Amino acid sequence: MPLAIFVALAVQSATARALPGDVRTYTDWVVGCDNGLACKAVAVAPEGATADPPLVITVDRAPGADGETIVQISGEDRPIVGRVSLMVDGRAIAAATASDGAVRIGGMPGLDAARAIANGRRVELRGAAGRWSGASLAGAAAALRDMDARQGRAGSRGAIVARGTAADMAPAPPLPVVRRRGETGGQVRPGRALIADMAAQAACSDRAREVEAISVHPLDRGRSLVLLPCQLGAYNSVSAIFVVERGRARPAPFDSAVPLSDNGRVPSLLNVDFDEGVLGGYGKGRGLGDCGIGEDHVWDGDRFRLISRREMPVCRGTRELITTWRAVVR
Repeated sequence: MPLAIFVALAVQSATARALPGDVRTYTDWVVGCDNGLACKAVAVAPEGATADPPLVITVDRAPGADGETIVQISGEDRPIVGRVSLMVDGRAIAAATASDGAVRIGGMPGLDAARAIANGRRVELRGAAGRWSGASLAGAAAALRDMDARQGRAGSRGAIVARGTAADMAPAPPLPVVRRRGETGGQVRPGRALIADMAAQAACSDRAREVEAISVHPLDRGRSLVLLPCQLGAYNSVSAIFVVERGRARPAPFDSAVPLSDNGRVPSLLNVDFDEGVLGGYGKGRGLGDCGIGEDHVWDGDRFRLISRREMPVCRGTRELITTWRAVVR
């Protein structure tokens, strides 16, 4: 998506439709940016691989001129421990001390590490406790070049791959602000007739409501949120989202396209929950949970507003998600 569109989205008004950024795959790397131009690239297992990658590499780049680059490497099978050196094609690039099974390299060393990864063939961590290797760098250069372009760094001295002589003038668009309405009043429990009406609107199966309980939560001004169990799958449960007011139910309004809406009219979320005013859902792409879409929404008095979206479109061994939308909640 062109830079100008990202900037325009980031300063949208409170009533505009939320449009998350796209996520792209380059061989064994996946990259995406959010509406504030914070970007992330993730190494995944080679296509057709029968096992998860031994190492997971992520490159995060903050927006704005000289935005910090952070390279993080974690071990899937064997946690990284102690002081280690990051080696790319046998050359020492940076050193770091592992914490919680991973190493994190930021600042100028992080930028140097990202540039070496983009131009390298093999990554290895070496330390007194051993060696760790196994991540694919195929596609890293293309993914990080894409990141440079989206952030407006191409041709500048601050770019990772698309380097030039210009000053780094990358923009840092402001995030949209969402005003959350607090929960007030008691919840209105729907009766059997109203539940049947909602189930008919969303074409829900009776089996889903037999297995999972209907969840009801107060919103504001006598309105209630109803999460209606609608369909059951092997690793996803689907809930239709309704707002009930004065004995009538209507499909809950959203400012974004939710991950699932089978009949095109009633919005649904996968594996939904509602906690402290945040309506969240995560749809797994497969049972291993190494791909899917997660979203969080809050009620602003008129509709549910998207405040966070994370996704991984390919099911190739990493549990890392890429943020494609953020908002500030007040």
